[in-house]
Amino acid sequence: MRKYISVKPEIISSLAAKYGITRRAVWMALSFLTKNERGNNIRKDAMASGGRYIEDDFIPNCQTEFRADGMHQRFAAGVEVIMRGNTMSLIVPGMEPENYVDVDLHSWGNILERAQAISEKKKFESINK
Repeated sequence: MRKYISVKPEIISSLAAKYGITRRAVWMALSFLTKNERGNNIRKDAMASGGRYIEDDFIPNCQTEFRADGMHQRFAAGVEVIMRGNTMSLIVPGMEPENYVDVDLHSWGNILERAQAISEKKKFESINK
């Protein structure tokens, strides 16, 4: 299960400017990954600007393995998500890991969707080289 608020790209830009943050930070709030007062305010503003709340099913294209240190989910191009308790790390070769805390089922789906999109992009890049 994945949930998010869908808005036009210009709304993301205006929210980023309003809150003095990056477009990625707005995406994280709209994907319910940011769980604080600012994230709640961004979601309220997005809905007030015509955003649509969406929940959809999502089946990640990855290999899942349960190890002593947590759940490991491996995607194409070396992208991996590791979940330990309610903390997740998104690991992409050549990039700093992204770490998330207080991950619930909906946020988990959103993080996996992000991991899959990154892995597909990286896989396509390697084919074009």
